[in-house]
Amino acid sequence: PQGLAAVTGPEVVEGRARLIASSLRAAEAVLPSEGAEHAAHLLCFAVHHAVLALLATFGVAPETHRGAQQMFSLHFAKSGVVPADFGWRLSQLMTLRGLADYGVGDDVTPGALNEAR
Repeated sequence: PQGLAAVTGPEVVEGRARLIASSLRAAEAVLPSEGAEHAAHLLCFAVHHAVLALLATFGVAPETHRGAQQMFSLHFAKSGVVPADFGWRLSQLMTLRGLADYGVGDDVTPGALNEAR
């Protein structure tokens, strides 16, 4: 690795953009057949990579999901670059993903997933 440039360069952002697009397509495809739990996981994966790509444009490379959320809030939501509710939506989506991965089968509904989007 080349230090911070290895995780924040344009190639990294482009690679994340491809991951985001494929994950969003997959989430849309599985929602009707496999349910909101699987879609929540895929959607969260896409959003997490979108956050990492945005942070990379600022030269920021968080090491954890929580760090990514905090840095997104600081650099984008609290500074007014994106609407303030984006930070809340990111938090809600991470909660839904946790419920989908570790909760009871009907903890995540399509309505809750749409609200977090």
